[in-house]
Amino acid sequence: MDSPDVLLDDGNVAHYRGGVVHAKCDGTTTLRLHHDGLFCSATLEVSAHPSGSVSQVLTGLPPVAGVACIGDELVISTRRSALYSVKDGKYVLLTSVPLQPPTFGGTDTIATAPNGDLAVRVTDRSGVFVLRADHQYSRSRLNLLVGTNTGAIWQINDDGDQTKLTDVGGHVVALTADDETVYAAVGTTSRRLLRFPMATPQQLEDLVDPGTLPTDILAADGVLFLTNFQDGRVLALRDSTLHEVATGLSNPTSLARTSDGTLYVAQLEPGAVARILP
Repeated sequence: MDSPDVLLDDGNVAHYRGGVVHAKCDGTTTLRLHHDGLFCSATLEVSAHPSGSVSQVLTGLPPVAGVACIGDELVISTRRSALYSVKDGKYVLLTSVPLQPPTFGGTDTIATAPNGDLAVRVTDRSGVFVLRADHQYSRSRLNLLVGTNTGAIWQINDDGDQTKLTDVGGHVVALTADDETVYAAVGTTSRRLLRFPMATPQQLEDLVDPGTLPTDILAADGVLFLTNFQDGRVLALRDSTLHEVATGLSNPTSLARTSDGTLYVAQLEPGAVARILP
């Protein structure tokens, strides 16, 4: 629907314009929509939340396998061919990747470069699609770090050359980088957190025992964030100590972070995305 007729019980709390609900002041109101004999409504609460508050951004989606941020724009993978984004409050189609028979599969984890380029892993083959922002996300190349189930970590540069950086001795579950340092979650039945300098990748260093099986890791501003799929938590490694950031999530997988420090968490089975305020 391009121009739905949305009515609000209290226009002082929020108003609807251009497909987006805009908050105005603290309070609660109900949005009501009538269309072609159908009716639906939603209750909206507007309030200030303290740092670390968790709220649901999206619900009712297929399983959410990956999230990433291009600036303040959130990109979402739901195990299908299409990737969607949340931009200016709207959930819109961003791009898609070609899938191949016989299984077809779908998109899985995703990563972004500062210029908006996307790297997309698909589940029906051993490979990664790279989509360039300046070519309307047609396929292209970018500098990429890739970890394998054999323990090898590779760097793939713009011309497609592959350089093996190091071997971490186990299945690479997740990779992230901050400045000149690379971090890896490694292992299956038990998991290690490792880091190494990009300049000297053979200098592997064990970080603290996570005491859990992190599903994804994200390095930002000297902090390493971790998701735990089984117990629904997000943790942060600061100053060699693990701190609890959020609890009560359902099957958290991928992490993404905006420039203002807002953290997004993909929740696989409920098909949802949660936001943790900075």
